[in-house]
Amino acid sequence: GYLTEQVMDHQFFRHDILAGDWEAYAAATREAHDAGSFVTFLAYEWTSNLFSDKNVYFLDDDEPWEAYPSTLDELYERYTPRAERVTIVSHMMWATAFMRATDWATFDAELERVVEVASVHGVREYAGNPYWVEDDVWAQQYAASMAGHLVADGLAAGHRLGLVCGDDGHQGMPANAHRGRHPCRCAGLMAVRTAELTREAIWERWRDRQTWGTTGPRVLLEFTCDGVEMGREQQVPPSQPRELRVRVLSPVPVTRIEIVRSDPASPVH
Repeated sequence: GYLTEQVMDHQFFRHDILAGDWEAYAAATREAHDAGSFVTFLAYEWTSNLFSDKNVYFLDDDEPWEAYPSTLDELYERYTPRAERVTIVSHMMWATAFMRATDWATFDAELERVVEVASVHGVREYAGNPYWVEDDVWAQQYAASMAGHLVADGLAAGHRLGLVCGDDGHQGMPANAHRGRHPCRCAGLMAVRTAELTREAIWERWRDRQTWGTTGPRVLLEFTCDGVEMGREQQVPPSQPRELRVRVLSPVPVTRIEIVRSDPASPVH
């Protein structure tokens, strides 16, 4: 016999989290948290063969256990009314257009303020981006199968998205996992710039899309357009010149800065 997609999704990708497990995760999150020194967030990865992978984060570490959502609609219905204290990051991993791919037509813009542009699975900005090296079989397969489902496609669809990088290492070593497993070696980190190291301060910047990602050096970034910080929105007549200011602090030499417009193949250098 064979399993239908829905049954396969339910049986093989639900990864049910039991109540006792969840309380242990929450307790570990509370114990490790130290405002001003080390900030933690309670979270879990919602994995679906049909509806892509979503990382669900909570501002509060006393979030009660609930049964694992079975469908994307159920996931959104549960958390969209609480979008001020729950946020989701789409995990742009290996996939095909019909399995575990982000569908921008069903994307919840209120919950999903940022999107993961790189992880150990590679850089998912746009097909053929320069970080997809020739010997990266994952990238070659991805480029052929994921047209319409990459980060640039989400931006082209009109979604306002902050960009972050992730890991997916499952080893507790952020930005340093699975070295050698995938040729791209792009495990990354999300960054925000805040006046204080607290959950609330990080969350506010995160929700405002004032984020960036790094796949290696811990780079600091400041970017404004006519004085408006990255992540914010403004309306400017098409004929009006814009003043862009970029400041990068990096522990390694900076060789190039690209400002990408709507067409990722035509950047401003």
